[in-house]
Amino acid sequence: HDQSEALALANRIAVMREGYLEQVGTAQEIYASPKTRFVSTFIGEANLLPGRRSNGMIKLAAGTRFADAGPDEEISLLIRPENLAALGPQEAAEVTLDGEIRDIIYLGSHVKYKVAVAGGGDMIVHAKPDGVQSRSIGGKMRIGWRRQHQRIVSA
Repeated sequence: HDQSEALALANRIAVMREGYLEQVGTAQEIYASPKTRFVSTFIGEANLLPGRRSNGMIKLAAGTRFADAGPDEEISLLIRPENLAALGPQEAAEVTLDGEIRDIIYLGSHVKYKVAVAGGGDMIVHAKPDGVQSRSIGGKMRIGWRRQHQRIVSA
């Protein structure tokens, strides 16, 4: 019931929902490679962007498209907040989205931004505290990540 304690102490973790096993694995497997949408939101903070895989392409409701083999189905793209970057004007990333800052929480080691993106609701971004003064609620923010950090889970 204490997720942080389970991640720190357990050799293997079993995540159950309504009496059924959703996933069994190491703490790293459960956190970094969840098999279902439920597991992805049960352990840690998670950003889930809705989308659809069709004919080997994924199109996210937020507007981004990319190739991905697999069955045609509704999907969610999972990206953890610590794997997102708050991009400056000259910075690039493999995948980017534009959004509007809804909230800023300074937490010492990082700043937690809540950023609204088109078609995807709010994204949580954990960024270094550099440049905190230059960002404000209501301001625009471009966020980005490496494709290796995203996971596709069935919706």
